[in-house]
Amino acid sequence: MKPLSVEILTQNRALTVGKLAQYRCRSDGSRPLAYISWFIENEIIDDVQNSAINEGNTSYSIVSLIPIPEFNGKHLICRSENVLMPNSTLEDKILLEIFCE
Repeated sequence: MKPLSVEILTQNRALTVGKLAQYRCRSDGSRPLAYISWFIENEIIDDVQNSAINEGNTSYSIVSLIPIPEFNGKHLICRSENVLMPNSTLEDKILLEIFCE
């Protein structure tokens, strides 16, 4: 089954350059469990701690990132997919607002 939904659960807020931020995402409905990946625009986030917790047909993922000025005005994207099914990708995104101290 394809994922039925994906949602970034963390409330969007303004971030400060250099201060750790965490975001949580949930995907429901996929069997087998959805694979969740994170992006800033089209760039995959692969240099951050990312862990998944699986419950039934719901997948959770938490990503930690340290904002840099270049992230300002870009989208943080949580992408969910069933890797066994073509065209099963769903995504949710938020617009990042980054401030310098």
